[in-house]
Amino acid sequence: RLMSVNSLLSLSRSFLRTPAIATAANATIKEGNNAMKAAVMRGYGAPVVVEEINIPPVGPNDVLIHVYSSSINPLDSQMRRGYAKSITESKMNLPIILGRECSGVVASVGHNVWDFKIGDEVVTASVPFRSGCHAQYVAADESEIAKKPKRLTHNEAASIPFAGLTAWNALSMCDLHPGMNVMVVGGSGRVGYILTSLLNNHFQCNTFSTCSPVDISKLQSIGLPPSQIIDYHHLEPSHIFPYTPSSLLVDLHQKFDVIFDTVGDEKSEAIYTSMAKRGGTYLTFNGPLVKLADQNGFVPGLLAGVSHSLWKKKEIFEKKGLHFGYVLFSPSSSNLTRLMKFAEEDKIK
Repeated sequence: RLMSVNSLLSLSRSFLRTPAIATAANATIKEGNNAMKAAVMRGYGAPVVVEEINIPPVGPNDVLIHVYSSSINPLDSQMRRGYAKSITESKMNLPIILGRECSGVVASVGHNVWDFKIGDEVVTASVPFRSGCHAQYVAADESEIAKKPKRLTHNEAASIPFAGLTAWNALSMCDLHPGMNVMVVGGSGRVGYILTSLLNNHFQCNTFSTCSPVDISKLQSIGLPPSQIIDYHHLEPSHIFPYTPSSLLVDLHQKFDVIFDTVGDEKSEAIYTSMAKRGGTYLTFNGPLVKLADQNGFVPGLLAGVSHSLWKKKEIFEKKGLHFGYVLFSPSSSNLTRLMKFAEEDKIK
């Protein structure tokens, strides 16, 4: 698949139901008891400052969450520098609140909400075009929320939604079965770690993963045998003879049915596509859609991104005989519920 059709549809639905508002922070003037503290970004590249602002309004399909724990992930850092600006500003103006995932307790629900009630412990992953979770309260559509398992702490639960949904979308693009040879590039990053956990412990694939030497024990802790954890430095071509592959790279040539490349730059692509069997699948998490949208404007950029993806899919198949796809994050209550169940069963850590 070029991209997960379900992911694109889910993102499109989320975008259409997100109301356009003046600012993500709603207002900078607090009104009575309707105030909360939030980490507010007033300009790209500007410091994030804690301010008192209004609690976000609750729409008919929204759930207002009192945030107990939230995470900081690489996307927050990128968005501070202006990444996804065209998408964000299609729905919001500055100032904005960052934070893509959280765990907390339901404080209020819209009149169309039936599956959640005040006091429920829940998790959510926030789309980039909606106000984020680095605040005391966040409003999220009920279709993007799941209940938190009781055995998980809020800190544990808050570390899963955004990376977990991204990882699950990648897994849904493959026909996986026990015993398949699969490779996760960048297995110690959050997306890669969840991928490796699920491939090894749920899908029961013959899972290999790359990381730096300091993270080898981290991957061993989720059951990966030492022989299947690879120091990525050992896969790089010789510096003396640039076109001479390492002996390990030769050993792994055309070994894998699926490659999940969470790094996804040109160097990584060159190394890891050589490891996939002909007829296998190479998935990358570094697609051009957002960058092209930022360069060319929202709609033209997205169209250019789809066009580029089609060309890339054709090029990879013609040159290497591989199925190719870009992996996207997309919100989903049902998939988030599934991930919470995996975490409860210790299949995700």
